[in-house]
Amino acid sequence: MNDKMELNEILDETIKRGYPELLEYNIKAEYKKIDCWGTYEEIIQHGLNGYVILINSRLKSTDKPVKMGLLASELSHIAQEVKMTPTQIKRDETLYTKIKRYRILDERNVDIITILRGFGKELYAFTEFVEREGYPHKNESGLSLRELKTLLGKK
Repeated sequence: MNDKMELNEILDETIKRGYPELLEYNIKAEYKKIDCWGTYEEIIQHGLNGYVILINSRLKSTDKPVKMGLLASELSHIAQEVKMTPTQIKRDETLYTKIKRYRILDERNVDIITILRGFGKELYAFTEFVEREGYPHKNESGLSLRELKTLLGKK
C-alpha cells in the first residue's frame, strides 16, 4: 500500500469514528512539503466541494496515532467551518491570520474539541512527536503536553 492510500485510510477511519457529520464531504489527505505540520484547503472543482488536508511529508514514517492526532485536529477545524456562512468563514480566516490572540484561542479550542471527539491520546501522540523533533511548544500550537496530560488524566 502506498503512503497516500494509507494516509487516506487513516483519515476515513478518523472521520467514521469521530466526525460522522463530515462523511458527506469529499475530504482527502496528502503529504506535501509545507512549512507547518498540517493544514487544510477548501477545494471546489467540477461541482465537487470538499477539502484536502495537507500533511507535512516528514510525518510519512510516523506511527498511526501521530498521523491520526494531526488529522483529527484538522478535521475539528473543518467541522467548525462547515457550520459557518461564507461571510463567517472569511471573517474567521482574517482574524486567524491577523490576530495572534485569536489564533491561540482557536487552536486551543480545536484541541479541546479533538479531545471531546475521542482523539485525546492521538493528539497527545502528535504533540509529543512534535516536541521530540525539537520543536518547543508555542501558544499558537494549541494545548501543551502538560495541559494535555492534565486533561487526559495522564501522570
